[in-house]
Amino acid sequence: MKKLTGTLLIITIIVLAACSKNSSETAYGTITATEYHPASEVSGKIISFQKGEGDMVQENEVIAIIDTTDIQLQINEMEATIELKKLMTRNRDNELAILAQEQENLAVDIDRFTQLTAADAAPEKNLDDLNASAKVLKLKVQSAHLARLSSEKETELAQIKLAQLDAKKTKFFLKSPIKGTLLNTYFSVGEIVPAGKPYAKIADLEIMSAKVYISETQLPELTLAKYVMLGIDTQDGGYSFFLSHITNIAHQAEFTPKIIQTREQRVKLVYEVELECYNNEGELKIGMPVTMFLDMTNE
Repeated sequence: MKKLTGTLLIITIIVLAACSKNSSETAYGTITATEYHPASEVSGKIISFQKGEGDMVQENEVIAIIDTTDIQLQINEMEATIELKKLMTRNRDNELAILAQEQENLAVDIDRFTQLTAADAAPEKNLDDLNASAKVLKLKVQSAHLARLSSEKETELAQIKLAQLDAKKTKFFLKSPIKGTLLNTYFSVGEIVPAGKPYAKIADLEIMSAKVYISETQLPELTLAKYVMLGIDTQDGGYSFFLSHITNIAHQAEFTPKIIQTREQRVKLVYEVELECYNNEGELKIGMPVTMFLDMTNE
């Protein structure tokens, strides 16, 4: 978004202090603003509002809070599940330690009976039984390692689910997507907000827009980024002026909107022109009629 510099704005105000309308009325329209209608991503009951209509809000500032009781219980359950999975993993470690000790003891027995069998001091069947036990014990160790790995993966999966729940919980805090003014809230405390339903209307009222309509004969005078003056009516019958610049010119003509009351009703087809300007002291309001001037001269 193109913005006017503060220095240029001050210079304009000084110049316009001695300026008035000559014969430069070019187009008529209304003041607008870019409005945002953020929607809730979850359903739930609103339990509190942190901001009210007309309040300034910062980007990502919380406007309202949806009841988080259910989601918090799910988070607590998942945290307990993770602790249980960790205990199971530690138990698997103990099992592996026991099996490792059994393997060590069995290795000693096998070594001793190998020597005894070689010296014909013990039957060979005893050594065969010990070797068979060693094979079974090895399989138990492999199974225990797989059980521990499974427990680790279950813990990781539970942690992912916990992160998902934590991320979902943040959606219960309805925030402003921009820095601006909270114009309207669509729900009250205690009401249920459906998922996908807008909960507020927010607009940046520091930089306002205007839509005016010009005839085809005026079209060559206007170019994108050109600076013009916008005037709003004052009590003394004059204008309060605002430096503005053109941000868009329609490529196709349309019929004059009914809300536009120009002084020359002969013009049937017009082009929409969009402009931007600073809202000094908050004078500009959405829906306010505005006149565009191309040339300002001292009287």
